[in-house]
Amino acid sequence: MTVWTIDAEPGIDGLRIALDLAEQVGVPVIEGQLVVGAALAVDTTVADVLDLERAAAGRLRRFALALGMSTRAAPELARELQRIKDGKAALERAAKAAAREPCVIVGRCAFVTLRQHPGAVHVRIRAPRDWRAGRRAAEGCVSLHEARRAIAREDRARRAAMRRVHGQAADDVSAFHLVCDASRVPHASIVELLASLAPGRRPVQLARIRGDA
Repeated sequence: MTVWTIDAEPGIDGLRIALDLAEQVGVPVIEGQLVVGAALAVDTTVADVLDLERAAAGRLRRFALALGMSTRAAPELARELQRIKDGKAALERAAKAAAREPCVIVGRCAFVTLRQHPGAVHVRIRAPRDWRAGRRAAEGCVSLHEARRAIAREDRARRAAMRRVHGQAADDVSAFHLVCDASRVPHASIVELLASLAPGRRPVQLARIRGDA
């Protein structure tokens, strides 16, 4: 049984890679379902779970909450901190439940939650920031300058989320079985390479992936 976790940098269509991979190997894609599962677990809405994620990753919000613990608002702030903790735990439980069957899980730092899963293949898809900004500018019909600023902002938020929510550095590749550069390896080749990691499938020839043959 194989469970793929896909962690893609901003500006790379990790969901499209996951969907194409899932179609090729015949397994479901798990993305928004994790948030839905977390919302049901903590009896709240999907929007609220997403807000809790953002709150957990936000430096100023965390500092404000910590400082407020010594004020009259301490009980309310303590409840908010608990909600953040409950939301994170619910997302982790949802990822573990999904990983009981073969699937492709996109984002939500699933590679951290499932780091001990014996059948998991953890994949990071990265690319230089300028390449990602160029794609964002073309797809969103915005200026390259605007796209670069947006990508830089999303990169910072992503690093903050990994570090503060999961204690994982965003640039630490040691947690991954495979790291692909989307600017050098075509989309279809990434999908083929990931599909080849499923049990019983013929290993892909790396020379052909690189374009050497």
